[in-house]
Formats: sequence, C-alpha cells, structure tokens
Amino acid sequence: MKCVEELNELATVLIQQNNKPHKDLSGKIIEELGDAKYRMDNLIVNYYGTENVKDRIERKWGRP
Repeated sequence: MKCVEELNELATVLIQQNNKPHKDLSGKIIEELGDAKYRMDNLIVNYYGTENVKDRIERKWGRP
C-alpha cells in the first residue's frame, strides 16, 4: 500500500505540473520520483523478481 500511496503522490504532482506549466514543481517531482522508485524497487526485489521485471522491460522497449 505504501507503493500505491507514493505512486498516487507522484501522479498528483505530475498532474499539477501539467495543469500549471508556469509553476516549477521539478523539486517536488524529483522528491516523489525518488519515493516512488524506492517503493517500486522494494516490490520488485521482494515480490516480483528483478529478472522478471528486467525481461518485461526488454520485451516492451526492445533489447539493447
């Protein structure tokens, strides 16, 4: 649930930036990106497997 919370906070600040392009929310976006990435990395490592996610990314975006 913490991951969901962090992803929602990231989504919120990204929407705010989109709606108010004259405001610079880059500091808040970076903060939320870091929080969300930390929680996502925990989910990947502890539940879904680094290799599984890596394979999916490679299938989605093409192998290097």
